[in-house]
Amino acid sequence: MRVALERAVVIDQRRKFNLTAGSSDSICRRTEGAGNGGLDQDGFVTLVDRKKDMILCGGFNVFPRNVEEAIYEHPAVAEVTVIGIPDAYRGQSAKAFIALKPGHLAFGIDELKAFLADKLAKYEMPSEMEIRASLPKTPVGKLSKKELLAEEIAKRQAVDVQA
Repeated sequence: MRVALERAVVIDQRRKFNLTAGSSDSICRRTEGAGNGGLDQDGFVTLVDRKKDMILCGGFNVFPRNVEEAIYEHPAVAEVTVIGIPDAYRGQSAKAFIALKPGHLAFGIDELKAFLADKLAKYEMPSEMEIRASLPKTPVGKLSKKELLAEEIAKRQAVDVQA
């Protein structure tokens, strides 16, 4: 999302923000400090992703939206959502949940990594992926990460209990 700082109204999911020249400094400090955006050379604020969705992977900030956009370039992918999962070495790593376009064959994590090699940094690469017939959506039709994250936590807790 790009917003001009001279006089613009940005509609967030919960409230409206009226950005004026006086508020631009605090907005830029908040977005740049959080690592989820900043001010570009044209005077626009760019917000990359929600801070709560950010994956902290080996000290690097990984924004699921960037990973999702790269995966969407794969010709077989219809829908994708990326969440952070626990990783013993990095703290967290990315896991991609993918729904394929009709008529396309499933592919593995190695093929996905080869496809993404020139699009993402190594620390942004998904360490796991899961292909599903469909992905959960909110009542308004947006992809929902909440259910996938809850499933993943429950799955990992069940494995920990068995071990």
